[in-house]
Amino acid sequence: MENRNLLKAMAIGLAMFGAVGGNGAALASASTRDGYDRADTARKTYTRMMGKQEIGLEKTDPELDAMMKKYIYGDIARQAKLSSRDQHLITLAVLVTQQNQTLLGKNVQGALQDGVKPLEIRETMYQLAPYIGFGRVADAMGTVNGVFRKNGVSLPLPQDGTTTDADRFEKGLAFQVGTYGERINQMRANTPEEQKHLQDDLSAFCFGDIYTRKTLDLKTREMITVAAIGTMGTGEPQFTSHVRGLLAAGATREEAIGVITVMNPYIGFPRTLNCLKNANGVFSGK
Repeated sequence: MENRNLLKAMAIGLAMFGAVGGNGAALASASTRDGYDRADTARKTYTRMMGKQEIGLEKTDPELDAMMKKYIYGDIARQAKLSSRDQHLITLAVLVTQQNQTLLGKNVQGALQDGVKPLEIRETMYQLAPYIGFGRVADAMGTVNGVFRKNGVSLPLPQDGTTTDADRFEKGLAFQVGTYGERINQMRANTPEEQKHLQDDLSAFCFGDIYTRKTLDLKTREMITVAAIGTMGTGEPQFTSHVRGLLAAGATREEAIGVITVMNPYIGFPRTLNCLKNANGVFSGK
């Protein structure tokens, strides 16, 4: 009886694998993990992206440390079809959104030694303010500026703003409509009178004060925004809207998937798969 039950369970398992992607042999041969030395790739990529610094788990939790580094730097960094600079900025956006100051500091250090410019890092922080709030960004800047000082970066960095109090709303609204289309004007027209101030604030602050800033192009800003909203996991309409914005800014479907891929080690699979489902809806035109 036990053998029959075991065989039945194995048959069900094989059927499930077949329904997803063929038989077990086919799945194994199609694995994206084949064809490279994972441990060696992780070691070399970690050294390039993070330098010689330790994460902090090496002595107390060597197995967790090894799993983390092999996954992030052996698998993910290779799978995400994005530049090293973009992977750094997306990772910083996720860590700030999660308020993980320890890994944030280490990743700022890694980004600097890997060639990411201080202004690019700062602008990533500022880009997050309309999405995660000033409180988290202010705390993050304390960590970021501490790393900057240790690396001899003179503060404050040059100003990057391009708007004034007189034109921030006008420029922000023009940016919104130019990027996301006429539906912005329709949304504003359909907003109840007592809520219109928030639509005005969205145009003036998020898009006037922030999106018109220098240093980062629109595609990069949308990558950062997609990463932040996806990390929070509470804004499906906003997430899909900014995936559309990312594609409209010139990103390929592969690059959009790359953003989600970089997010995965920090946000986990449930949230990753939800992000992928919503992105797939955008890819299919829904």
